[in-house]
Amino acid sequence: MAVEPVEEQKPAKSREKTRKKQKNGCGQWIRRNGFLLLLLVSTVSGYVLGLFLQSQRLSNHTIHLIGFPGQLVLRAFLMIIVPLLFCSLVLGVSNTQTIEHMFS
Repeated sequence: MAVEPVEEQKPAKSREKTRKKQKNGCGQWIRRNGFLLLLLVSTVSGYVLGLFLQSQRLSNHTIHLIGFPGQLVLRAFLMIIVPLLFCSLVLGVSNTQTIEHMFS
C-alpha cells in the first residue's frame, strides 16, 4: 500500500483573499494610481473642452468667468512658491557663510 501525500489546504479566508486579489486587478490599479488617472482624465477633458469652446463665439465676460478658477489656482500656487523660494535662498546663503567660516 502506497501512502499518498496529504495536500495542505489553505483556510477558507485565505482562499477568498486570493480570489479577491485576482478579481480586483483593475480596481486595485485604480486605487493605487487614482491621482494619475484623475490627472489624465482632467487633462483630456480640458483639451476637448478647449477645442469645443474655441469654435464658440463667447463674450469677454464669459471668458473671464471661465478663466476665474484657473486664476485662483495659479495665485494660490504663487502664494506658496514665492515664500518657499525666498526661504530656500536665505537658508542656502546662510549655510554657505557658515561653511566658509569653518574652512578659514
